[in-house]
Amino acid sequence: MRIKILKGTVVSVLLTVMAGCSTMNSFEIDATCVAVGATVGGAAGGVTDGDNAVKGAIGGALVGALACHFLDGDDDSDGVKNSSDKCPGTPLGAQVNSEGCSVSKRVAIVDIVEPVSDLIVTPTPADEDLDGIVDAKDLCAGTPAGSAVDEKGCPPVQNIVLEGVAFEFDSAILTPQASKVLTQQAEILKENPAIKISVTGHTDNFGGEKYNQILSLQRARAVRNFFIGQGIDSSIVTVSGAGELEPIADNVSILGRSVNRRVELKVIRKEG
Repeated sequence: MRIKILKGTVVSVLLTVMAGCSTMNSFEIDATCVAVGATVGGAAGGVTDGDNAVKGAIGGALVGALACHFLDGDDDSDGVKNSSDKCPGTPLGAQVNSEGCSVSKRVAIVDIVEPVSDLIVTPTPADEDLDGIVDAKDLCAGTPAGSAVDEKGCPPVQNIVLEGVAFEFDSAILTPQASKVLTQQAEILKENPAIKISVTGHTDNFGGEKYNQILSLQRARAVRNFFIGQGIDSSIVTVSGAGELEPIADNVSILGRSVNRRVELKVIRKEG
């Protein structure tokens, strides 16, 4: 009978204590239950004698521990006692931490890269003079940057110094080297028939001015006749002689005079 009274007393006291211990964690509650059970049990057993007080304290401690275990339940079945569960009511089966709160699951996001078929890269055609006409179709390679050109890559008016075109001394007879240069130039002109050609002869300042003008005209005519012999239409070729009046170098040195003795082509493209 005394044991039943002891258990009832311990449980009643523990219910009162736990109701006021909502801020305690589970360890603190367990310790409190054992201490209260031991105190109440010891007090109840000590009513008769000292031995019973010791037995009552032990029994009360056991009853308190058991009572705490059953009174401090796990309502949301997440494995964390109510006294330690800071997130009561978590869904059944949810993963929780030591405080009873859900732990979010991180899902790795993997980029799915579609296989890319091999691309066929077409090389950009070369355009060394940057005039917008590819080298394969550019009949006037090396035009200055920014020059206006037509679909052939040539400016509307192009001045060409025929490098390597020379004549016998004091005459209008072409040298063998000059013939080779003019042959190559004639082939270029044949590929582009929509043009007019003006041939101008020049001399150094040796000799009289009038003599040099006549000599320069004769040399221009020699070039025109050579082009006609190569199949160039005579109607598109005109000639003139500038004599010594348009030097491009000095007439003092041997090199300067040789540069001034030259023949120039002026290529004029027809509209349309």
